[in-house]
Amino acid sequence: MSARKLLFKWMGSKRAVADRVGKYVGRQIESTDPKYVVFPFIGSGAIFWWLLQRGRLDGRIAVVNDMHLGVASVWQAIQYESTCEAMIAALREHFETERRIGREDCRLRL
Repeated sequence: MSARKLLFKWMGSKRAVADRVGKYVGRQIESTDPKYVVFPFIGSGAIFWWLLQRGRLDGRIAVVNDMHLGVASVWQAIQYESTCEAMIAALREHFETERRIGREDCRLRL
């Protein structure tokens, strides 16, 4: 999986090992057949996208989470905004709010 296929780069990303990790996780999903697949530290979503593109999440509910506010905001925008323009506007609003209140933990930039 190349970096350009990901929404954004993220330190600690699994994009370089997505094929190997995705195959392993995919086998675990197939053998246990869970209703929910939880990604507690989604980051850029390399494993999530790998599984999604190959149909390994079909019929399941994917739960994505990240404790980094900027990362969580990106994924919330993807979930709730219906167009690319609306998603970008929501993210810009988030980052502007972060800048105004002085939070420095949000490093993603549009």
